[in-house]
Amino acid sequence: MHKFAKNFLKIFAGILVCLVLVAAAFCVWVADKYVVPIITYHSVNDIANLSCPTVHVDNFRRQMDFLKRQGFHVLTLEELVEGTKQGKSFARKSIVITFDDGMEDNYTNAYPILKEYNFPATMFVSSHFIDLEGYMTWNQLREMSENNITIGSHSRYHKHIPDLSPEAQYEAIFESKKHIEVKLGRRVDYIAYPFGGFSDHVLQLVKDAGYKGACTTNRGRDRFNRDVYELNRVRLSNKKYDDMSLWIKFSGYFNFFRTLEKPH
Repeated sequence: MHKFAKNFLKIFAGILVCLVLVAAAFCVWVADKYVVPIITYHSVNDIANLSCPTVHVDNFRRQMDFLKRQGFHVLTLEELVEGTKQGKSFARKSIVITFDDGMEDNYTNAYPILKEYNFPATMFVSSHFIDLEGYMTWNQLREMSENNITIGSHSRYHKHIPDLSPEAQYEAIFESKKHIEVKLGRRVDYIAYPFGGFSDHVLQLVKDAGYKGACTTNRGRDRFNRDVYELNRVRLSNKKYDDMSLWIKFSGYFNFFRTLEKPH
């Protein structure tokens, strides 16, 4: 019996060593899969918006508080894009915050909380809808652009760009940029594709228009965000995430484990 126990312990120790080695190898393998998460919101409101995903104000505040408590460094989109182009390795617990669609509650509800936590963010707006009911105004955009918020394009009319005519694609990409720049007196360097959709031709038009980078959703061919013109983002819903769930979303490894969709 004593000999059996010794053999059992040897086998158990061998298995344990193998498990430790496998775990260590996995950690080394996954380490270079880190991607600075770009999180995206649409509407931040306690009233559901049927036209776009909505996160309640208290949930948004809780998520921003989580970032602060856990010591995340909130980068600007500019810092991420320029660092990526330069081959920079970003520290873990880096993150970028973005908003799509230009809903008025981004100014009334999200912006005050961002200011409270001193977090930068990028807000992508469709230029045709600015000043319309339910959307932000030019004056609100001007104020935010002077206070840590980058304003980007979300096209002209928020239509799926690859399906548009050549003339409409030009308007969505070039004219939206020009319109916002003239109204705000600031450069517009970034665009978010409506519905995340793009094609090689659309991507080339974005480059030709002078954008420095572009955001999608989980569409594209590059889950590691090496191509700054098809940056994958992580969408937050109104689910009341516990801290572990937020860690998963914000970990920097979420892109690696989720399924990518075709660009168009």
